[in-house]
Amino acid sequence: MSVKEVLAYVCFAGAIISFVAMYLIPKIRSREQRENP
Repeated sequence: MSVKEVLAYVCFAGAIISFVAMYLIPKIRSREQRENP
């Protein structure tokens, strides 16, 4: 694998992780708020 391929893969993975985090974090926070009145 070349350096460009590695960088492209890291950027792609980072984009997916950030997208998933933005989607899941609000659900996790709302769940914690429900458990702690």
